[in-house]
Amino acid sequence: MSYLVLVERTQRHRGRLVGRVVGLVPTGLIMCVAVAVLSYPFAAMVGLTVSASINEVDIQAQQLPEVPPPQPSRLYAADGTTLVGQFSDHGHGYTPLDRVAPALAQAVVADARSDQPARGASTLTRQYVRDVLLDAARTPQELEAASEPTAARELRETQLAETVERKLTRAQILERYLNIAYFGHQAYGIAAAAGVYFSKRPADLTVGEAALLAGLIREPSAHDPAGDPAAAAERRDRVLDRMVALHDITRAAADRARSEPVTLRLSEPPDDCAATTDPGYGYFCDLFTAWWMGQPAFGSSPEERLSRLRRGGYRIVTSLDAALQAGAYRHVVADEPAGSPVAHGLVAIEPGTGRVRAIAVNRPYPGPAGPSPGGTALPSRPAGTTGTLFTMLAALDRNLPLTTSISAPRTGRQTMWSAFGESVDTYFAQLEQQIGADAAAAVATRLGLTPRTGGVASATPLELAGAYATIAADGVYCDPLPVASVTDPDGAPVMTSGVTPVDVAAPRCRQAVRPQVARAAVDAARCVTGYGAATAGVCGTRSTAPSVYRTVRRPVAGGTGTTDDDRTAWFVGFSPALTVASFVAAPDGPRVALGAAHRAAPIRSAAQTLRDGLAGTAVRGFTAPDPTIAYGRRG
Repeated sequence: MSYLVLVERTQRHRGRLVGRVVGLVPTGLIMCVAVAVLSYPFAAMVGLTVSASINEVDIQAQQLPEVPPPQPSRLYAADGTTLVGQFSDHGHGYTPLDRVAPALAQAVVADARSDQPARGASTLTRQYVRDVLLDAARTPQELEAASEPTAARELRETQLAETVERKLTRAQILERYLNIAYFGHQAYGIAAAAGVYFSKRPADLTVGEAALLAGLIREPSAHDPAGDPAAAAERRDRVLDRMVALHDITRAAADRARSEPVTLRLSEPPDDCAATTDPGYGYFCDLFTAWWMGQPAFGSSPEERLSRLRRGGYRIVTSLDAALQAGAYRHVVADEPAGSPVAHGLVAIEPGTGRVRAIAVNRPYPGPAGPSPGGTALPSRPAGTTGTLFTMLAALDRNLPLTTSISAPRTGRQTMWSAFGESVDTYFAQLEQQIGADAAAAVATRLGLTPRTGGVASATPLELAGAYATIAADGVYCDPLPVASVTDPDGAPVMTSGVTPVDVAAPRCRQAVRPQVARAAVDAARCVTGYGAATAGVCGTRSTAPSVYRTVRRPVAGGTGTTDDDRTAWFVGFSPALTVASFVAAPDGPRVALGAAHRAAPIRSAAQTLRDGLAGTAVRGFTAPDPTIAYGRRG
């Protein structure tokens, strides 16, 4: 139905007439109310209007927002050239009109002209304006303003459409509209629609295919050819009839197209991280997505952030070391092949920045449950004796020295050095009784683990890597960071909001434990790897992972851990420059304990990854702890 917009002139502002919309009246009622109009003043006319509004509108000058065509965002490894992944909304780039089949352009125009208003801008131009305004919306309020059924919005769209038609030719408007219209199945633009439905380029579409796509624009879900071929065919045929009426095609050509069955070649590309092909990239991409969705710099809501990622054309250089990633995957599957029922994986992180250098898992991505930020094969698992680190840190923070002596069952009297090096959990169980389980849990929370009450029960590989990286960095905890830089399509770095904006890719770190506490914990962790503590003879009679130092051949520390039921085993190894957390876990279902070979796999894969990641870098050593915190005395 056509409407007459009723506007009351209120004032002139900066030389332009400004008014307010007071309503819309169906044009068919104009004659009926003509006498009343002549008999009553304008104020009384307001009572005859439909859906009144008091929004002010500038009648003379309206500016359509400049919205660039949607562009995919690309994810690169740290080298800036290795493509890790791509995010898009199934767009295939901007398609000039001369690369579109003439029948398609004719079909879209014919469909639009079937609802041509009696006056003013064309329906196609108005729809183009509406799509631009929706695309330009950046907040829920702006989205509502661009879609609410009000007289003010109708008037604004009409004005903008008329302005567009004064500035652009019909061909230019049609080209822009074809590149922004939504065709269903997450296909924005004609290139995406031709690819998704027919696996073709827009130039290669037949008359029938063109009519079918044109018929989707109004109600994509109602005429979805994949879900309801009959409804799609019926809509296609109406478009064909309209094309005949407009002399775009002959009746014979329409009949030939009408006789064709709706034959699709659906080729919806995999979404986002599922499109990655290199082993391990999917899980890293998943981590990146979770990080992105938590950044207010990319929007005020998760939906807006995801839309910007898929359509904003960002260049994202990640923290992923492509060579280290490839090597880590080889080491993981060497011990537990991809077909093994035992899950095996690792995470490598950089102390002092939190940048994630590698994620390797002997599982395909995505897992059976589909994509899940953080990685479907990297869930929280029982931490076992690797969690004794937090008990030790809590005790050291309460001024209990490394020499604290406790008699452990079956192993005799132990200190923190020897108990950590030999993984004597009964020593730390008694130490935890002295300081309280909540004290250990509080330290774990400060080091990035999910808050828990009554001790440290479980952790993800990323959490454990971040926690051990904290003591490697003198007690500085950094949020896990999967990016090195994020730039917009203009090449400018994306900044956080706030009083003092900073680069969104900058590390976010804080002092989580005192440096001397961290150094003391590192000294005990040196006993695990065969490297030895700063003071000779304090590590006890054995180490749980002596092969690590023999593999890495430079200063290295770590922590081992198994669960009581032998279903999960861990090793976290670290140097001042790199931390690697590795695990194996028995399959779900029947309770099957891990064998000795399985339990050794995390030690091997982590040590080899540390060796690879440190190769070619300067050797960095650990700082010995102060005698006060080591021995409880000065000097």
